[in-house]
Amino acid sequence: MHNGLAKQERIYLKEEINTLFAGKKSFVSYPIRVVYTLLPSEESAVRILISVPKRLHKHAVVRNRIKRLYRECYRVNKHELVDQVRTLQKGTLLVGMIYLSDEVCTYPQALKSTRSALDKLLKRLQEASQETATSTSSDCDKLLRRLQDDE
Repeated sequence: MHNGLAKQERIYLKEEINTLFAGKKSFVSYPIRVVYTLLPSEESAVRILISVPKRLHKHAVVRNRIKRLYRECYRVNKHELVDQVRTLQKGTLLVGMIYLSDEVCTYPQALKSTRSALDKLLKRLQEASQETATSTSSDCDKLLRRLQDDE
């Protein structure tokens, strides 16, 4: 696995952005809000979008600086998330990070908030996969009981 953040690891298509925000799965790890959704697909991958609202930071220079900081923090910490998505299920995980603070953070602050956000995301993915596994096994048990009752 390479250390960069290639174009195929970024969300840039309008329909993918709409799909991401239509998912309604999100949480806050201040100063960022994380929005995520899992798309069924052949390859397992993680794709990311980082957004800084114009109403909080009027100057493009500041918005670009914040986006650069968070892209770098994600790039450094992405390996655990990518490995987890590959082992848990097949599909593409779309992740959006929206900056909420009206102050510019430093690199250590950005790194800390990114790590905590990725940890929360990992926990949520693990919980979702456990629920899916549990519901699948209980569905199988119900089906077996029905088949046995029919005999």
